[in-house]
Amino acid sequence: MALAGGRVLRGGRAGEVPARDALDRRHRGWPDDEGPPVDRGPPGTREPRRVRDELPDLFGVGGDDGARRHPCQLLADLMTATEHWGDLRGRTVAYIGDGSNNMAHSWMEAAQIFDFQLHIGSPAGYTPTAAMLQTGGNHVTILHDAVAAVRGADLIVTDVWTSMGQEEEAAARKAILAPFQVNATLMAAAAADALFMHCLPARRGEEVSAEVIDGPRSVVWEEAENRLHAQKALMELLFGIGPVAALQGD
Repeated sequence: MALAGGRVLRGGRAGEVPARDALDRRHRGWPDDEGPPVDRGPPGTREPRRVRDELPDLFGVGGDDGARRHPCQLLADLMTATEHWGDLRGRTVAYIGDGSNNMAHSWMEAAQIFDFQLHIGSPAGYTPTAAMLQTGGNHVTILHDAVAAVRGADLIVTDVWTSMGQEEEAAARKAILAPFQVNATLMAAAAADALFMHCLPARRGEEVSAEVIDGPRSVVWEEAENRLHAQKALMELLFGIGPVAALQGD
């Protein structure tokens, strides 16, 4: 919605590939490096049809690339943090929960680029792959204890425990990840002025308690609003229009 709204506000039109279609094409084994924009193949076939073959001038912007990264959300998160602190350099961010999901991966890349420390608090079996860990270099620490991961952290981040396509694992995930719920007890171990972020939608009572997400240290609504502003800036940069594109020329 943020990408679509931003495009309309910049005078354009927006369309999207339904999330279920995006998931379906991955299940069909369509290579990620030849990813969107794509569409379903002819009825009765299992062959995906690349929209880009039929519309070669189509320009696609994706909010995420599935299980690997979620860079557009990360832009909004970084924007929100910058509004509060001016800079993340030298700070500590704790990502709590499923460390193998796309938000954890994007935070790892950001830690390397913006020079902050990232603690990933996850149970065994829910940690990033060795390849993804390399993107964070020496800025990422994996911990299997949630309290240890948040101790002294300036920012606590989490995401849903069960992502699209993992519905059959929901009960098992809920049991395994329960000790990694972000609640008042966990926030008390972080820095006294620590902030809380969640990319939304959230499941109160699972990955985060209501008292935290609806409490004074939560910035999730600022974060959500900044999705729109961050995506407008991204599109200005990509399309070469507006003040953001002008800054690139300086």
